[in-house]
Amino acid sequence: MPADTKPYSPLLRYPYAQADAALEALHEQNGGQSVTLEYTNPVTGGPAIPTITCQMTRVYPGGPTPSHRQTGGRIHTVFRGRGRSVIGGTEFEWGPGDVFVVPSWVPVEHEVTETADLFIGSDQAVLEALHLHREEELSERQKVTDVFTPRTGPEVPDAEPILRVGALAAPCLEGADR
Repeated sequence: MPADTKPYSPLLRYPYAQADAALEALHEQNGGQSVTLEYTNPVTGGPAIPTITCQMTRVYPGGPTPSHRQTGGRIHTVFRGRGRSVIGGTEFEWGPGDVFVVPSWVPVEHEVTETADLFIGSDQAVLEALHLHREEELSERQKVTDVFTPRTGPEVPDAEPILRVGALAAPCLEGADR
């Protein structure tokens, strides 16, 4: 298969310094509470991974982002910064290293106390290929109806991790020293 027709990006690394500069340039050009860049395949211009859209969103202090919703789920990993998100009326506080999910068509808005970078992985690429991707910005902020409180301990104190393969289940690391 010729190099230019491979279904994946030839880049193995997308340096943060380049993403940082691109986000700042986008913000200078467009302004606003947030800017987003998509990691792409430099050969095809499509997604870096054919079935997963990878993005970095930078959120700036000064107020909440507009409430937004789209088809497909999104996994947010907090690269830097601190803030909160309202997802479907539930408020989530987050900081570096935290991960949170926004389900399909559930509205989300972010507000930060310091500039924050959120890495987002989603199934947008697949939905676009199937002509099923939709998104919209909502005209009103969400009303907070609940506040997420993370659990600090295991849900089941003496539970063994389970490895599931098809219909089979077995304790993980059976016979291994723990």
